[in-house]
Amino acid sequence: MPERSPLRPVSAVIVLALVLAVGVPAAGVQRRGAQIASPSIRPTTWSEARPIVERLVDALPRSLAEIPAAERPSHWGGWLATRRQALAARIAQGDVDSIVNLLLFGTRFTRQPRITAKLLRELDQRWKAGDKSAQETLARQYQQRSTDIVAAAADPRAAERMRDVRRVLAAHGHDVTTPQGRTSSVEYLFTNVARVREEAARLAADLEAARRAADTTSAFAERSRIFRDRGLAGDSSVLTQFAVDRAICGLRDNGLLSAGPVTRAAVVGPGLDFADKQEGFDFYPPQSLQPFTLVDSLLRCNLAERSPLRPSTVLGTALSSVEGLRVTTLDISPRVNAHLRAAVARAAYRLVFPWDSEARWTDEAEAYWKRTGNRIGVPLAVDATPLLAGVRARAVTISSDIVGMIRPLEASIVSDRIDLPERERFDLVVATNVLLYYDTFEQALALDAIAAMLRPGGVLLTNDAVLEVPEIPMRSQGYMNVAFSDRQGDGERMVFYVKQ
Repeated sequence: MPERSPLRPVSAVIVLALVLAVGVPAAGVQRRGAQIASPSIRPTTWSEARPIVERLVDALPRSLAEIPAAERPSHWGGWLATRRQALAARIAQGDVDSIVNLLLFGTRFTRQPRITAKLLRELDQRWKAGDKSAQETLARQYQQRSTDIVAAAADPRAAERMRDVRRVLAAHGHDVTTPQGRTSSVEYLFTNVARVREEAARLAADLEAARRAADTTSAFAERSRIFRDRGLAGDSSVLTQFAVDRAICGLRDNGLLSAGPVTRAAVVGPGLDFADKQEGFDFYPPQSLQPFTLVDSLLRCNLAERSPLRPSTVLGTALSSVEGLRVTTLDISPRVNAHLRAAVARAAYRLVFPWDSEARWTDEAEAYWKRTGNRIGVPLAVDATPLLAGVRARAVTISSDIVGMIRPLEASIVSDRIDLPERERFDLVVATNVLLYYDTFEQALALDAIAAMLRPGGVLLTNDAVLEVPEIPMRSQGYMNVAFSDRQGDGERMVFYVKQ
């Protein structure tokens, strides 16, 4: 469920719209030659949660704190089921947020200009100069974009992204195949544009308050819980993968993964690049970047072993495969899991890496964009027709051997446990832009679940600060700051936790 990191500046697109849009109306996986067995997935038991509950008694969610201590063992299963239902509702809300972002930034379904920060700055200047038509211009563009995206979703020939739009709208009671449903869909999108921009304004204020905190460690911890009440969006980005890549090489340089090559890795919340909140693009199909770019980084940083060069069965090109590596993805989102299962079933995948050359990326970030994917696939031409001014893209077709390494599992890192035999436990778990969606207590449950999946000495790599408690055998072993551009605060802090 990866989303834009809280360390990055909140996009001005939605925040500036607060000023301008006052006139908008409110409204078991098969691998080639072998079967990869799926482990047992079950709810977290009271005996597993009890030490954390007792340690964090002052940080319990109100719904759990209100249960008398003596009754918590018998009520635990029901409480956990209720939290999981709430999580499912947040995922559904996150899907709606992704549709809103697509409405703002998409180019394939409309001829209207993207509602970007640059456009809003121009309209804001017109408004301040006394040009009251700026408000009408923005309202008209919102209206037309909403109408266009609904019409595209109603097309029976729609591709995956628009089929997702249709499904999400239908889940909220809006059938785009009927005239009434299309009308109600447009009104529903207007309502959610207003909600998202109000949430963005509150988030901007919270982040600014955290940045001004005298204690930078406490500020980072607060930012690591900043989305605990928001919908869980699955959007991801190339820059998040760049931060992971730098941290993977940091693991090597610091000797934190010293027990041989990585053979078992997990990605918590692999994400689905649908419409990134930082003015994302839709000129390529939805894709899940991290499971594949993680393998690419492990190879490049010499933390996974290569087998000899051999012809790819799909690509007909000599590629260096990976010896013995398996990547398990853990996600509670049906949309993300369905996407990855379909990719594994096809044993084929394509990744597209967009880059806005006007975003002032660092030289290191640009270098990552130029090379990522080269260890796991071969270059593929990208149709330049739909690209915008200043936007470049490159693509790779992933080797079928790499696709076959992926094992998608449906599980919540907070409420579920995955029973793994000792020989199957992970060397490395990556969880970026996931834990910030939970409060302190739920983060502790997640950290304990991750610890149970890791081998001794195994590493959790995350961009969130998690409270360390004695009952959980995970300890921080430092962090790495990764800058994305020359803009202040535009980057990630990657933290290393090692199982004791």
